[in-house]
Amino acid sequence: MEKKKIFWWLVTAGVAMVILLIAVKLLFKSDSVNEGKFRVSDAILTSSAKVENKTNLNQKWSIDLSQNNKLSMLLVASENAEIDSIFIDDISTSKDNIVIYQVENENKMRITEENNKMDIEYTLDENGQILVELNILNENILKNYVIPEGTNEIVYDGRIFKTAGLGLKDIKFKISFKLIITEKTGKSNVMKVKLTLPYEELLKDGASVRRLDLSNFRFKVK
Repeated sequence: MEKKKIFWWLVTAGVAMVILLIAVKLLFKSDSVNEGKFRVSDAILTSSAKVENKTNLNQKWSIDLSQNNKLSMLLVASENAEIDSIFIDDISTSKDNIVIYQVENENKMRITEENNKMDIEYTLDENGQILVELNILNENILKNYVIPEGTNEIVYDGRIFKTAGLGLKDIKFKISFKLIITEKTGKSNVMKVKLTLPYEELLKDGASVRRLDLSNFRFKVK
């Protein structure tokens, strides 16, 4: 009888230990937990086509065709947060011709292994909010593309990709980066962002506007 009690005690203790380890792992490693003094209250992705008429230069009806994605993130800071700097780092993409820059800032940065960090200009408003907007440009997907003979008109939106014989797989790419907010205390609030751009409706409807799942925008404190 005594051996049976010991056996069940060991089984119970083992199960309890497994449950404890799982709970600790979920608590400290789950991306669903937002840490620190900052959070993202809204995130919107707006995708469009960027068309530049090159007819005068080429003496033929021709265009340069790029694809832009604007990522708008509304950040909220707690009352006692003291920001030292905001920047994005460890930027990587699945294509070579990706350019990134802040909206209303023409300092464009082509993403390379050596050039993958960018300071973010920001304003903290009276409500403790910071709007960070990034243009992520898939530049010159087609350059000096001559419009086929017999074409009477083209639309200067995302539907033009189909006119040029391109599908979603031809313009789709992945990008990832870390948005880092450093505090005057020395703490770093790090948020990993991963996106696959653009969505199918860009080609079908001409433009795409999506509110992104906020569970993918979580800060960790280091």
